[in-house]
Amino acid sequence: MKVSTGFSLSKDASVIVLEIAEQIRTTSVNKYKNDILLAFCSSSIDYSSFFTQLRNEFKETPVIGGGVIGVITNHQYEYSNPVSGVMLIQGDDYIYRFGYVKGFNKNEIESGEKLIDEIGVEEDDRALMIFFESAASEACEGHPPVLNHSTLLCDGIYKKMPETTMLTGAGLVGDLSFGKSFQFCGDAVCKDSALGLMFCGPVRAFSRVFHGCTPLDGIYHTITKVTNNGIIEELDGEPVVGIIDNIFRDKSWRNENPLKLLTLGINKGEKYCDFIETNYVNRLIVGISPDEKGIIPIEPFFHEGDEIQFMLRDNNRMIETAGQGAQALMDKILFEHKKPYFAFYINCSGRAGKYCNSLNEEAIEVQNIMNKHHIPLLGIYSGVEIAPYNNRSIGLDWTGVLFILTEE
Repeated sequence: MKVSTGFSLSKDASVIVLEIAEQIRTTSVNKYKNDILLAFCSSSIDYSSFFTQLRNEFKETPVIGGGVIGVITNHQYEYSNPVSGVMLIQGDDYIYRFGYVKGFNKNEIESGEKLIDEIGVEEDDRALMIFFESAASEACEGHPPVLNHSTLLCDGIYKKMPETTMLTGAGLVGDLSFGKSFQFCGDAVCKDSALGLMFCGPVRAFSRVFHGCTPLDGIYHTITKVTNNGIIEELDGEPVVGIIDNIFRDKSWRNENPLKLLTLGINKGEKYCDFIETNYVNRLIVGISPDEKGIIPIEPFFHEGDEIQFMLRDNNRMIETAGQGAQALMDKILFEHKKPYFAFYINCSGRAGKYCNSLNEEAIEVQNIMNKHHIPLLGIYSGVEIAPYNNRSIGLDWTGVLFILTEE
């Protein structure tokens, strides 16, 4: 397998593709039997023109990707200005299949089933990478965005695909307020869609989730009121909005979409034991409900009776886990004597240094480890991350997901 990457900070689609094509040609070879492009660009770029120019430059090579906040490669990262990143994957020693479905925002489970019907299931399937639009509708005056339910998409996929096939992926967003995005679906540009790229044949997939949230105070709260659309109104019989007012000691958090500091965590491990970060599933709070009676999680994940803890973003821990986790994943790959082909990093947009007021970028930690082992890297800043959790993939928040494809 031969993998090449390109990166551009230009705003003009024709210039972007010329720059990226020139970078890719320095390491790529003549067309293989199996060529595919992973391509992402800022939503502020003329994405239709970008897609058309890529298709013209790389002929019939399918283009998979879409609009994102930012891009990461081996030596660059950018999320504040227009940016584009492309990875060309070539080889006769692997096989890929892809497919997409429209109308994803109407029924996530059904979309997952239809996606696998479109892609198909084969005995030598190794890893499915999915991309979808996080936002079903954008925020408007007094109303936070309405988001698609990524875990339901996974549930639909698992109805048709065995759990032994690794499932990773990302919810794409156009901006930090969960603005709508778009997708490159092989030979077409789509909206409100979900797409999947299946890697199969003599390859192996590895992944690792990086966290970065710690409990606010260790106190468990029981959810005592949830509306039909997933809005949490009460904890321990008390109005949740007043509880958070007391945590922040003011009401300014009510204007944040999403909240920048506080998340909701469910501990899947032993209660009251030492804090083990990987036991937690953390959920962003998208904002406050229009009637100001409840908080809106990123997805309708919670039920009455669930016990949650308030979690705080920990920038130092976030950076530590990125470096440690990337190295641990590489240690596992090397222990099993596998040759890495490429890495794809899905990084929650909230982990970007500028957004979380960090002086350091945790993406640099991933870059350093990949560069140390000479592994081509492409990454994106996402809205939701999909990765295995207890051997079954679900939607995650405030995480980094590192995916590495190797030889069998």
